[in-house]
This record gives sequence, structure tokens and C-alpha cells, in this order.
Amino acid sequence: MQHAGHTALLVACPFKQNSCDLDAQHQLKSIQPQKELHFKEEEEQQQQQQQQQHACQCTVCGDKALGYNFDAITCESCKAFFRRNALKTKIQKCNFESSCLVSVITRKFCPACRLAKCFKVGMKREWILNAAQLQMRRQKTLENRRSRQNRQRLQLEQQQQHQEQQHQEHQEPEEPLTVLHLISDPESEQSPGAELVWAQYRRLSGASLSLIKQIERALGDTINGVDQNDSDRILTAAKEGGAAPETPFVITLSFVRRFVKFVKILPEFELIGKQDAGRLIKGGAFNFILMRGVAIYSPDSDSFAFKLASTGGRHSISLSTVAQCLADSPGGQQLMSDYRSFMRNYHEDSRGDQMALTLLQLIDFYNPARPGLSSMRTVDSVQQGYLVLLKRYIDSAWPKHCACNVYFRLLNRLTELESLGQRFGSLCNTVGFRYEELNPLLVELFQQRECACPDCQMKPEMGSE
Repeated sequence: MQHAGHTALLVACPFKQNSCDLDAQHQLKSIQPQKELHFKEEEEQQQQQQQQQHACQCTVCGDKALGYNFDAITCESCKAFFRRNALKTKIQKCNFESSCLVSVITRKFCPACRLAKCFKVGMKREWILNAAQLQMRRQKTLENRRSRQNRQRLQLEQQQQHQEQQHQEHQEPEEPLTVLHLISDPESEQSPGAELVWAQYRRLSGASLSLIKQIERALGDTINGVDQNDSDRILTAAKEGGAAPETPFVITLSFVRRFVKFVKILPEFELIGKQDAGRLIKGGAFNFILMRGVAIYSPDSDSFAFKLASTGGRHSISLSTVAQCLADSPGGQQLMSDYRSFMRNYHEDSRGDQMALTLLQLIDFYNPARPGLSSMRTVDSVQQGYLVLLKRYIDSAWPKHCACNVYFRLLNRLTELESLGQRFGSLCNTVGFRYEELNPLLVELFQQRECACPDCQMKPEMGSE
């Protein structure tokens, strides 16, 4: 039995070994075509590399070439050589049998054979440009490059604008920027009611600069643009001189109208209720009128300068003319004398800076001490914001060693403004106003001033617009 088992085992083993050999042979046969394909691909790549290397070789000397020159693939050296020698009338001769080998090493030995080979490989002398043609070509290339860059820049800008428009369409509308942002802004270095800390640097932040530009636009749309009717009446009153007792009224009426338009344009006005807005206008209109007088006053000529819409130029009314109109009014001469000193002092402190004066007017307008205000805290916050904006503006417009003193000197003069405003309001009612030319809000404003003056016996004639 053992012998039979060994025999069976011996018979099985050779059979198993033959099966393994067959599998190995089959695997070798399957691998061999893959190797042949791989070798073939490598040969093709080598041939392509050789062709590329050959294509990048100079057809004249065999040096490295970067492209076509005069209709042949050449190096920079052969290109320059051909440009120098191809147009020469003197024929160069070879010292040997005109069969010199031209290579990278020997190309300088025989110019005649080198030039002959240049013509042989196809280089064309008629393609050589003279200095003027070369300059024109360079100029055209430069213009094409600039044109291409401009097109790319324009396409980029259009893409950016399109992206911004899509972003704005999907973005919720932003709230208008107000001076309240300065109070919560860390750069302001101040909270409402805190002591102002003077900055060591002089640079307007982005929010402050936007607010300044916003005020400048509002000034240009209202205060600095006199209406046609107002400019004609101011010019007529100036020509009449002392014979026009209503000259102060004409100037004041023009200021009041534009003052109301100005404060309504600024977004802070929307933060105040209608009743409080009316009380602020009534309480601050005459102060604003006096401050606008400071803005258009010229200390050198002692006159007010107006931009007239009728002529497009400027006209001035001397302060003595206005004072002469008030010669018969009680206290008129003294008021004009005090007002002249007030304006000169302000110009000395502010250097006649229009934006600083405008910010002071807004600080005085948003006065939380006005009687009857229901939103006193909001008004106080707006005033604090304008105080911060004034501080930042002065800090950016004056040298830092004197900016702090300028800021406090300008604010301290606001106390004089309140007294002058009350006296001026009483005087305007004494001179006389045409109430039919005012809207109901301004009629109430002047009536309030009239009632505040017990000596005034004039009663307004109410009229409809």
C-alpha cells in the first residue's frame, strides 16, 4: 500500500510541475507585448526630442537657436552677422577653396563661407529692415502690446463691475452712513461724554472721509448754489445800497431757505422725529445764518461775497452797506460792530476753512439744550458724532502742535454765537419780513422770534404760498 501511495505521489508531482511551467510561460507571453509597446513609445519620444533639438539648432553653425530670423532658423550670432554683412556691396572672399566648415567654433574664421551658408539655408537679405523701418516695427509692436493690455484691463474691469453688480443685487441695502458710526468706531478713541483724546497721527479714516465728502456734496447742492431769484434780489439790493432797508432781509431769507434744504439732505436729520426736527430748525436757523455769513465774509475787503446764478460770477456787498441799512434800527449799528469782530475772530482761528465752519454749524444745530426736545439723547449723540468729526478734520488739516488749541478755540466761540443769534432774530423782525414768501415752517420760526422780542410791535401778515 505504501508503494502504491508513493507511486501515485510521484505521478501527481510531475503533473503539477508542468502546470506551473505553463502558467509562467503564459505570463511571459502576456508581458512581452507590453514591453515592446513601452520600448516603442520611448523610441518615439527620443526621436521627437531629437527632432526638437535639431529644430532648435542654428542651420548655419549648429548653435542653439530661438526661432526664425530672415526666414531661417538661426542663432542670435548668425542673425546679427547676416544683418551686418548681407547688404554690403564689397564681396568677401575665402582664403581657401570656399569649403570651410562653419560650426560654433569655426564660424568666426571665414566670414565669406559663413555668409554663403546663410544664403544657402534660405536667409533673405530683402527682409533686413533699415533703422527707420526697424523703429516703426518696434513702435507698432509696442502699440499692439499696449492695445492688448488695455483690452485685457478693460475686460478685467468689466468682469469686476459685473461681479460687484451681482454682489450688490444679492446684498441687502446698507443703512446710510451717519456720524453715529464715529462714536462706535474704535478709531474715534472716544465714547459719548468722554474726554476728547488728541491723536498723535493726522489721517482721516475711511468713514470720516466719506462723511466729509457727503457734507461737501450737500453744500454744493444747497448752500453754495444760490437760486436765480435769490441771486437777482441780492444783486438788486446791493445796487440800491443804503436806499434798501430790506437788504439784510433778502440775504437772510436766502440763507434760511437753503439752510433747511441742507440739513434735510444729511442722513442724521432722518434720525430725529418731525417735531424735534422742527424745534431744532426754529432754534438754530439764525445761528446758522450768522455762521454762513462768516463763511462768505472776506476780512480783507470787509464784505460778503456771493456767487450769482444770473451772471455766473461773484458779487460782493460791503458790511458797511448792510450796517447803513440798519442805521435807523435800535441796536443795529452795535450788532453789526459785534458781528464784524465775531467774524474776524473766527477767520483768525479757522483760517477761513469752510468745512471747519460747516461742522461747527452742524454742532450748534444739533444742540440737545433746545427747548421742547423729546429725543434729547439722540440729538446729543448726533452732536457728539459731529464733535468727533470736527476733531478728526482739524487734526488732519492743522499741524498737530496747534490742532488741539484750534479745536477748543472754535468751540468756545459758539457761546458768542448764541447771543448774537438772539439779537439778530429780534432785529430781523424789527426791520420787517414778507411772511407771504415763507413756507409755514419758516413763518412759525419768525413768529417765534417775534414773540421772544417784547419790544417788537410788528404783526406778521399771513399769506399763502
